Amino acid sequence: MINFFKSYTYLTIFSTVFFNTVNAQIVFEQDICNCGVTGDGFSPGFSSQAGLFNVNIDNTSNIRKAYLFFGVYKFIPANVYETNGKILQFEGNDISLDSVMIINNEFYSFQSITDVRYEKIGIIDVSSFVSSSINTYSINPPVNQTGIYFGSDATEFYLFIIYENPALEKMGYTIMLNNQDAAPIVNYQFANINIMDLGNDVNLALNTTNICDTSALQDGSYVSIDNTPIGLIGGQEPLSVYCAGPQGAFYYQDSTLYGLGNDVANTTMAGVDLIANIESYIINPNNFNIEFEYQDIGSPDERTNAILELFLTYTTPCDTFSVTTPSDTTVCYGTQLQLNATGGQTYEWLPATGLSCNTCPNPVFTAESTMHYTVRIYNNDSCSVVRPLQIIVSRPEIDNVSFVSPDCGANNGQLSISGSSFSWLSVNYNIDGGALQIDSVFANLAEGTYLLGLEDAAGCTADTSIFLQSVNNTLASFTTSMGASQVPVNVFAENFSQNATIYEWYVNGVFFGNSQDISPTFNSTGTQTIELIAWQYDASCADTAYQEIVIQNQIIVPSAFTPDGDGVNDFWEILYLDERYPNNQVFVYNRWGNLVYESVKGDYASQKWDGTYNGEAQAIGSYFYIIETNEPQVNDTETQAEALEAKLRGSVSIVR
Repeated sequence: MINFFKSYTYLTIFSTVFFNTVNAQIVFEQDICNCGVTGDGFSPGFSSQAGLFNVNIDNTSNIRKAYLFFGVYKFIPANVYETNGKILQFEGNDISLDSVMIINNEFYSFQSITDVRYEKIGIIDVSSFVSSSINTYSINPPVNQTGIYFGSDATEFYLFIIYENPALEKMGYTIMLNNQDAAPIVNYQFANINIMDLGNDVNLALNTTNICDTSALQDGSYVSIDNTPIGLIGGQEPLSVYCAGPQGAFYYQDSTLYGLGNDVANTTMAGVDLIANIESYIINPNNFNIEFEYQDIGSPDERTNAILELFLTYTTPCDTFSVTTPSDTTVCYGTQLQLNATGGQTYEWLPATGLSCNTCPNPVFTAESTMHYTVRIYNNDSCSVVRPLQIIVSRPEIDNVSFVSPDCGANNGQLSISGSSFSWLSVNYNIDGGALQIDSVFANLAEGTYLLGLEDAAGCTADTSIFLQSVNNTLASFTTSMGASQVPVNVFAENFSQNATIYEWYVNGVFFGNSQDISPTFNSTGTQTIELIAWQYDASCADTAYQEIVIQNQIIVPSAFTPDGDGVNDFWEILYLDERYPNNQVFVYNRWGNLVYESVKGDYASQKWDGTYNGEAQAIGSYFYIIETNEPQVNDTETQAEALEAKLRGSVSIVR
């Protein structure tokens, strides 16, 4: 299992609040134990180059803790640290990187005239992958590291191992992390360190970056302890790439420092040798200063060098003492968590953010953001241990809700929810407070308001309310056609409705039937109505189509009549003329174009032409007629010529 500090294997993005930004360094862990420590570093720079850690572990000991430190960086301020989901391999084991591994604030790890490099430090607990019988460990950075101008590469690895054995002498160790921008001169104050026995070795080991060399570029850094110089560091480690280090490799046990590889256990640092016995330089063992000064300070191309981690190991008269601290845990946003530390006389929690008190043994944590804490526990002789604590605040979110609208009156709708939490926390979903399910799709839904929820494996929830609106795809439509020109008239109504299976027909407001099509018969003229109501699932989702039909007899114009006084066909009988065209006017002309008959407008039936003109019978033969309908213009744009077309023309013969 891969731990950040104690208990988490897989990770995902989440915001993190870090330690007090005014501190130049963070005391990540401090302890007293019958143990030894060992460490080595490797940096692939901006590449995916594989590397090795060469350490020394007493093979009769047990692994107390093993930390893998790493840096992530970017060169463009607007970019984000895209570590999430990247996979590195430690000793063949996949480790998914995540932003919650980050411990400190962002800082400049490199600054020159042309470039600024932004960096953060992350930590992974790899104790389960380390064995006292193995002294060489492989590291494979994430593949396809993007390089200098994209950033977020994982690099600058350092493996720090604590191994314990009752047979080993008592010792103390302190792990400090950089928390300040690189500058030509940087200082780290070591305070509240356990009492050190300056008659034995006190080791300082470093993990650094961008200290390219001390000759050609004069890009080294001078190191001083309480204003006493102890050496000039810088250069390329044998297994690392250029300008990607250097790092100190060592082991310390039984009051003695041992160098590994090219690091020498003496009182100085030089080049890529980044370990030193510093007991002879320390004036006050409980409070001393380490300073780094850029080699070519004041030059036009003045640069800065970054110190990432500082490891202090020493012999101490402080007794080991048993303490308990909370285990790393995950809680839900907005909740409170009772913390409790035991085994000491006084306590100090850092930072104080989110805690009800920071000098009590049992503060209450209010879960507003993920926090990395340290708790310093003092025993009665003023010796102390420092333990890290990570509280991950889970605040799962509903990222998106998609839907398929149901048809009106049906339950064929669908809601799909997508949510996110930490990648190692599985997420289940529910609807309207029902049972949780893995599937995030909810089907067979009708129109209505639904409460969609998710819950991650930590029991943290999120929900959202959504109204699922139905759509009415039903379209009522029909056409009509008449089967005769005179009443009784049969009208055929043909149904062209869409997305409908149920119909109601109404003729002149009276229910006519439920068939697909209808064919009503009208026995009188005038305006008639046909209405179609159509739906598919529910009558409340119906659509209506409506037509008004004007039933009018077509006029019948005889082609001849016999005005001979026998009482049969003595008049030119134009049937239905006044009914069809109430504003009609009839004109009849003889073969010479003379008007021989003109009707009163709108009343032909009472003064039908009898074949005379001014009381004189007209000759047998053909006459030309014009029937002006005098219908209103169809619209305002109809021309006079078009209006003239609304006339009926023809010939009628007088036969005797």
